[in-house]
Amino acid sequence: MLVNIHGFSSSGDNTKHAFLRSVFPGEMILSPDLPVEPRAAIRELESIVEKYKGEPILLVGSSLGGFYAYYLSAKYGCHAVLLNPSLMPFASLMDCLGDNVNYNTGEPFVFTEEHIKQLRDMFPEVYLEGDHGLLHAFVCEDDERLDHTQTKKMLVGCGTFVSFAKGGHQFADLERIQGEIRRIYFELVKKERDHRQDGVEG
Repeated sequence: MLVNIHGFSSSGDNTKHAFLRSVFPGEMILSPDLPVEPRAAIRELESIVEKYKGEPILLVGSSLGGFYAYYLSAKYGCHAVLLNPSLMPFASLMDCLGDNVNYNTGEPFVFTEEHIKQLRDMFPEVYLEGDHGLLHAFVCEDDERLDHTQTKKMLVGCGTFVSFAKGGHQFADLERIQGEIRRIYFELVKKERDHRQDGVEG
């Protein structure tokens, strides 16, 4: 199964979810609307991973959702696809403090200093403990919000790192990566299937 993790001021019904549905028509894809509060968002995502952790899981997170996917990968050993990930959201989201509007739903919300603190507190848990070999990053060099060179430095040793000259923070033309994502996911599924067969035979 796949879990789509949306970014800041977005929702589960985003372009990445539509993209994943088109690429994986026969697979279960969960794409929850997450709370603004980071710890509450993580609790919701953890409950999903806990429920399905007996199955092969691929996390797909964009922007802030990439940080959440990074966090969950470190905690549960899941493979994660990171699309223009905001790996230090406590810094990159400082200019979003205060009143905001969800650009998918139109609903207003407030992003607070407490939310920034929660993200900052979560950072050591993921950056110091994660296995970069489980991470598959795709970035756009013209990202207007995040520095792709910093992302590359922070993800040394990751399983996949692909950069594109164009695409912006929203990561336009997702079709460019559908082959890579399919490869990552179905290699994961095959590995899990082989592991189970070895267990039965053993």
